[in-house]
Amino acid sequence: SDVCSSDLDFPRMKYTNWVEFKIAAMTLFLHNPEIFRYNVKYAEHKKDVTVSCTDNDIHIEFHTSQYNDLRKIDQLVQWVIAKTASNLSYEELTKVVRSEIEDEKQDRKSVV
Repeated sequence: SDVCSSDLDFPRMKYTNWVEFKIAAMTLFLHNPEIFRYNVKYAEHKKDVTVSCTDNDIHIEFHTSQYNDLRKIDQLVQWVIAKTASNLSYEELTKVVRSEIEDEKQDRKSVV
């Protein structure tokens, strides 16, 4: 079954917590993998990195000036590329991504 808009509880948001942003980005990807896109920007004057994701309806952002967050951003970008290049059917992709989202939510709960 398709992800419906009620699964997306983040209309247009800026996240300060990486795990929350990652879960939101994965869910947004699942909402419409063909339209989903991301952008990573570095602002020299702020020493700040911004990651934004959108599907044209929903836009999410994460800002950081922490060097340690760069590895996390890189892992998310690699995840998006791997899922986009995957040969899985939409149904298989949906199942895999939903499972990964649940894993992230479980990891988040174990940290809190």
